[in-house]
Amino acid sequence: MVTNPPAGRHRQLAIRLATLLAAVSLGVASPLVAEASMTFTTTAGWRVLNVPQIFQSHGLSCEAAALQMALAYQGHNVSQDALLNAMPVDRRGPTWDIAGNFHWSDPYDVFVGNPDGSELAHTGYGTYYPPVVRAANAYGGSVIQAGEGIQPPTLYQAILSGHPVVAWVAFDWKWHQVSHYTAWDGDRVQFGSPYEHAVTLIGVTTDNLLVNNPWFGRQWIPKSTFEASYGTFNHMAVIFGPRANDPGPNTTSTPYQGATPVPQDTYHGLPPARILDTRDGTGAAAPGPLGNDATLALQVAGSGGVPAAGASAVVLNVTAVTPSGSGFLTVYPSGTPRPNTSNLNWVPGKTVPNLVETPIGPDGKVAIYNLRGTVHVVVDVEGWFGPPTASPTAGLFNGLTPARLLDTRDGTGGFRGSLGQASTLNLQVSGRGGVPAAGVTAVALNVTVTNPTAPSFLTAYPSGTPRPNASNLNFVPGQTVANRVIVPLGTGGQISLFNFQGSTNLVADVSGWFTDGSTTTTGSHFASLTPQRILDTRNGLGAVPPSGTGTIQLADTAAIGVTAILTNVTATNASSSSFLTLWPGGGSRPTASDLNFVAGDTNPNLVLVKVGVSSTVDFYSLTGYVDVVVDLVGYFGPVG
Repeated sequence: MVTNPPAGRHRQLAIRLATLLAAVSLGVASPLVAEASMTFTTTAGWRVLNVPQIFQSHGLSCEAAALQMALAYQGHNVSQDALLNAMPVDRRGPTWDIAGNFHWSDPYDVFVGNPDGSELAHTGYGTYYPPVVRAANAYGGSVIQAGEGIQPPTLYQAILSGHPVVAWVAFDWKWHQVSHYTAWDGDRVQFGSPYEHAVTLIGVTTDNLLVNNPWFGRQWIPKSTFEASYGTFNHMAVIFGPRANDPGPNTTSTPYQGATPVPQDTYHGLPPARILDTRDGTGAAAPGPLGNDATLALQVAGSGGVPAAGASAVVLNVTAVTPSGSGFLTVYPSGTPRPNTSNLNWVPGKTVPNLVETPIGPDGKVAIYNLRGTVHVVVDVEGWFGPPTASPTAGLFNGLTPARLLDTRDGTGGFRGSLGQASTLNLQVSGRGGVPAAGVTAVALNVTVTNPTAPSFLTAYPSGTPRPNASNLNFVPGQTVANRVIVPLGTGGQISLFNFQGSTNLVADVSGWFTDGSTTTTGSHFASLTPQRILDTRNGLGAVPPSGTGTIQLADTAAIGVTAILTNVTATNASSSSFLTLWPGGGSRPTASDLNFVAGDTNPNLVLVKVGVSSTVDFYSLTGYVDVVVDLVGYFGPVG
């Protein structure tokens, strides 16, 4: 489980980074520190209103039921019969003139026909917006807009502002061509029988609407489906005012506790090397799992290619193997207080990998803490951050909008079909997805395995080099699991992906690259932080709803030019299988993913994401509800 307990209401996320840093100095071993603070303010961008679901009490009283729900939200409890009387109801049936033309009462003036009648038999029909507004006003309701021609974006913004909406749609959620008749009062009116229906809109996300349907109950409806059906009655709607004392979208602020170092480090990639395996005693005093509420101090400086001095932070692939119960691992600098964060989360018996970036403690070690039960821990070092060495422009980061380089399910990247047992795939990376053809030393990829047929592991390493004794992903049959990989490029600008046994499909999305100092001199330096939790939707925000999109707003008041943030993101309490994607704000959502999860699962992943337009980062969850936990571990900037 993730460390803090669940709580709270639905909101969409926008995170504000309030005060950052000062100036930049290159090649200094000890980090510069800005006497400033960071504050993360989270604001909802989707919204779900607490409107009760009420079913229609008559066969045709959908408009009265939809109005009853909107009024109940405003604090007015009125029966459907009372609302029908206020419209009012004209129970007479239709007539035909001598020429055979159909006539009935005017739905813009009354409820037409018997509420217990039949549209097919022409014994009852319904009503349109003016009688609904009349009934709402009769019982103290607040209406801010009503009519036809109200376009869908206006409705969506109304819901975000706390205003429920009664909208006229087709009963079957399809578009229909209405007919017309001349009412007894002489007006020509539209007639949508037998499909005229009214619903109450109570929630909105990026792609969906949450609807209180008087006939079918509460439904998530795709916006595209709603918009087609809503067009049937010429975009007819009634927008209601907010409830009394509506606080609007919720906001919270979380200050970063501690100094904010100026980015000055560069990345030094390494061939993956195993520096800890508690199963056989590698890197440990003796073989054996990490125990309950226990901490292991792992020597990093001088191990696996990390220099004995000069490295400020390290990039590790950490794997939890055969845990005895649900729990989590926290990785942090040795000799410092353990933070209230987690890096890996699991359930009993599940093997979970995750990429971890952490500062190195003053003793050259990192601490690995296990909450409960026992678990074996495997650690492979992938690289380190520190001062420039051979070239001052090598190891600078350049973020990208995530781009899909490989999907063996559809042939993206030139490979179609699953990767077989003991097989290696050489993936071309340079010159694709925004990665330059030259000047690149390493890339940041999110690699996903899906539909594996056997328990196995995947190793990513530079093409043309010996395959290391290391792994990046571990999985079981049928599982879909993702992990961040920062891997040096090998021969021809390629990386190699090795599957141990069985077969599996692979997906790889690139999110950035590091310079080699030869042809490219621009990029960002890195500042590593002691991990700190900046967002937990269980505490006040509520789970991200289906197709919920959030925006992380960074206020860089020190004008340092933050270009990317490094976070450990955890998805927990998921109600269905889904994925989470992060990308630079202001751009289109890419075909990419950062976390994949199933119902009831808790999955972490290191996410390195570029900052986009107006210093923003966007994120999106596809289906179901999911809680999201974000721990800040570092940031990049400024552009060199």
